[in-house]
Amino acid sequence: MNLGIDFDGTIADSTQQKIQTAQELYGVVMKPEQAGRGPGRKLMGKHRYENVINSIYGTEKTLCLSPLEGSLEVIGSLSDNHEIYVVTARDKKSAKLASSWLNRRRLPVRKLLYTSKSGKLSVCKEHDIN
Repeated sequence: MNLGIDFDGTIADSTQQKIQTAQELYGVVMKPEQAGRGPGRKLMGKHRYENVINSIYGTEKTLCLSPLEGSLEVIGSLSDNHEIYVVTARDKKSAKLASSWLNRRRLPVRKLLYTSKSGKLSVCKEHDIN
């Protein structure tokens, strides 16, 4: 079976980077529960929140993201019986950084697929991902 797993917030944890970057760029004190897209936009406004995201996802800061607890072990275990695809809404440049992050950890990922912020469902269907 082909399994699709999201990168940001499922494999890699960008929460601490968002908190740090919001403080550095705008002096905003962000709590972990405010780091998600909805709460982050509410706290900072759409434009500033997207700048925080872009300054992480589009830069070498991606390589410093921590793995979510247990994510690497679960992917390793799932890969024993399944093909693992990482499906992300990142654009090409930031997907390359995510791919480097995965490669550095030697994760058994068949392919990283990026959608450039469009829907992931069509990409999953195209690659027969469940």
